[in-house]
Amino acid sequence: MNSFIKKSVLGGIMAVTMVTATVPLQRAEAVSMTDLQAQIQALLAQINSLKKVVDSAPATTCSPFLTNLTLGDSGTGVTTLQKFLLSRGHVIPAGATGYYGEQTRSAVAAFQLAQGVSPSAGNFGPLTRAKANALCVPTVVTTPVNNTTPTTTVTTPKDDTKVVLKGEGELEKFQVKNGDDTNLEEGQQNKSVLELSFVGRYGDVKVNRFDLGFSPDLANNEDDPWDTFTEVSVWEGNTRLAKVDGSKKSNWKEDKQISGYTLRMSGLDYLVKENKEVELTVKVTTQKSIKGTDDGEIWNIFVPNNGIRGVDAANANVYLGDTADYVTVSIDKAGSTDELIVKRSDADPDATTFELKDDSKTGFIKVFAFDIDTDDSTHDIELRKLPISLTVSTGTVNTFMRDIRLKALGKTYTKKTITDGVTNNVVFDLSRNDFIIDGGDRITVEVEVEFYKLLPEFENATITSEVNVSSIVAEGASKLTGSKLSGRASSEEHTLSTKGISVKATSVTSTVTAVNGALNDYATYMMELSVTAFGQEVYIPVGVNSAIEYSLKDELGNTIPALGVAILDSNAKLSGDYYRLNKGETKKFTLEVSYQPGVATSLARLQLLGINFANSATAPNQNWRAVPAQHFKSDVKLIVD
Repeated sequence: MNSFIKKSVLGGIMAVTMVTATVPLQRAEAVSMTDLQAQIQALLAQINSLKKVVDSAPATTCSPFLTNLTLGDSGTGVTTLQKFLLSRGHVIPAGATGYYGEQTRSAVAAFQLAQGVSPSAGNFGPLTRAKANALCVPTVVTTPVNNTTPTTTVTTPKDDTKVVLKGEGELEKFQVKNGDDTNLEEGQQNKSVLELSFVGRYGDVKVNRFDLGFSPDLANNEDDPWDTFTEVSVWEGNTRLAKVDGSKKSNWKEDKQISGYTLRMSGLDYLVKENKEVELTVKVTTQKSIKGTDDGEIWNIFVPNNGIRGVDAANANVYLGDTADYVTVSIDKAGSTDELIVKRSDADPDATTFELKDDSKTGFIKVFAFDIDTDDSTHDIELRKLPISLTVSTGTVNTFMRDIRLKALGKTYTKKTITDGVTNNVVFDLSRNDFIIDGGDRITVEVEVEFYKLLPEFENATITSEVNVSSIVAEGASKLTGSKLSGRASSEEHTLSTKGISVKATSVTSTVTAVNGALNDYATYMMELSVTAFGQEVYIPVGVNSAIEYSLKDELGNTIPALGVAILDSNAKLSGDYYRLNKGETKKFTLEVSYQPGVATSLARLQLLGINFANSATAPNQNWRAVPAQHFKSDVKLIVD
C-alpha cells in the first residue's frame, strides 16, 4: 500500500478514535482466511466512508489561500495550510509548525489524492489551492484587525487558476541589461534599473518566486539596502507583477556569497507558456536622504543563481538566474544633474533696422530671443532672477528705452530692476512659482523693448542684447551655482532709425568661368537684395560706384586692391539718374561683380559694405551699413588659370 495512503488511513482511524466495526470479529482460530479478508474489506469500506464525509465537509474556520506554497517555504501561510489539513484528518505528526517539510508535503499529497488533483506530488499549487478554497468557510472577524501591508504585494495580470500546465518546461536564454535609469538620485520613484529576458521551452512554467540580489560597492558610505531603497518592484510592460517594501530590514536577507543581500518576492502566479519570450523590468524607489551621495553611491543589482523559481506540469521545480550577470546603478545627491544652459534661439531676429518714430514712442519690438535648456535635469527648474544686458552704440539705454518685458511659457513678465542706464543691466525679478521649467525641457524667452521717439542725433545708433548667465538665480532640488549655470546667447546688431532703408540679402551666388589662354579665368559674384524705404522717399544712384560700397577679400578676410567690374540693376522706377522707392515700398536690387585676377591660383569673395542714398534726387547724403557682415558676403572661390 502506498505510504501516502497508509498515512491517510491511519489519520482516518485516529479521527474516529477506535471505530467499532459493525461486523464483529470472531475468535481467530474459528475464522477462515476467506472470512477474515471479508471482514478487513468491510472495515476499510467503513473507514473510507467516514473519510469521505470529512473531506466533503467544509472547514468551520479557514482563511482563503492566496499564494502557492511548496517544500522549504515557511510563514503564516504554511501554518494556515497545516491547520486546514489537520482539520480534514490529514496527518502532520509535528503539528502546525509553520514550516513546509516532508510531513506537510505528504499531507498535501493525501489531500490531492482525495480531491482528484493529479499529479499528487505534494506541492500546494493553483489547482490544489482552488480545491482548498472551495472547501473553505472564511473566518468571520468580529473585532478590529491590524491591516498591515504584506511583505510582498502580488498583482496577477489574469486569473490563471484554471490553466492546465503542459509539458516538462524549462526557462532558457536568460539575459540582463541596463534599464533606462541607472544613474539615480535621492527621492526618485519607480525608476527602471534592470531589464531581463528569458524564454519558456519544452512546456509551460508557472513562476512563483522571484529573488533579487543587491551588492554595495566597497567604497559606499551606506551599505544597508533598506536605508537606500524604499520599494522594489517587477513589471511586465505597464503591469506590475510584484512589489516589496525595501525600507523594512526584515525583508532583506544577508548573503555573504554575493557580498550583499537578497530580496524575495514570493507567491507569484506568473505563467510562462511554451516558446513565450518574457521581458521584465525591475524598478526601484530611492530614499529621500541617503548617506554618501555627495560623492555617489554604487550598487550592483542582479538575479541570483536560481533566483527565479517556477513549476512545470509535473510539479517539478524550474530555476533560472545568474549572479554574474548584473547591472551597476549609481545614486547621487538629489539635484546633482540639475542644470540650466542658455543657448541661441532660432527665434532671435536677424540683424535689421528697427523703424522707430521721431515724434512718439513705439510699440513693443522684439529685439532678442534666446533658449533656456534644462537638459538632463531631474527636477523642475525655477527661475527667480533673469538678468539681461543691453548695449547701445551711443548714449545710454535710458536714452532709448521706455519699457522692457519678457515673454516665455505663455506669460509676460514685467517686474524688473534697472540698475542704471549706464551699465545697461536689466534684472527681471520673478515671483515664486511663476517661472518654472519642467526638468529636461527647452524653452524660448523673448525680450521686447518699447522705444522713446528717436532724436535726430541718435539716427542709425545700434543696439545689442545678451544674457548675463552667471548672475541668473535659479533652483532645482537646490540653488544652481557655478557650472550648473552655463552657456551663452547674444543678439545680432540692430540699427535704430526713423527713416531710410532696411536691406536683406535674399540670394548670394558665386561662379568661376574658365577661359582658354593664360590668366583669363574669372569669377562672377551676384548678390540679390530686398530694399525697403521707410519714413521717407528714397533715391539710390543708378551708377554703381556712387550707390554701392563693396570690396573683394581673400580667404583670410584681407581686402584685395582690385574691385573688378560691377553692375547694379533694379526693378525700382527710374527718376533721372536715380532709382526711386516710395515710402513703405520694397524693391529688388542686384549687384553683379566680375573679377579677373590676372594671376594664377587666386582666392576671392565679395563683401557688401553699404548703400548710399538720399531722400530726393540729389547726391547721396545718407548711408546704410551692411551689418552683420556675415549676412552680406559670398563664398570664397578659387580662380585657377
